[in-house]
Amino acid sequence: MRENQRLRYRQKVVPAFFIKGTTVRVIWCEFYGEKNINGISRSLLLSINSELNAENIIVAYAKYWSIESTFHELKNA
Repeated sequence: MRENQRLRYRQKVVPAFFIKGTTVRVIWCEFYGEKNINGISRSLLLSINSELNAENIIVAYAKYWSIESTFHELKNA
């Protein structure tokens, strides 16, 4: 996530039936930036630590995505 990128999100704490009813925090994100064709990129984030706030979860996913792309490049180089 770049600094000048705008973000809108909604969050909800719900039971996730696919993991035996564990309470999770679900965050629906919409990123606005000049690289996107229609101006919006959407993501659904899920955290089993429902105590964390949405901002911390979004930052953690942003760090994870940067590492994942590096692993992908190393694997396929």
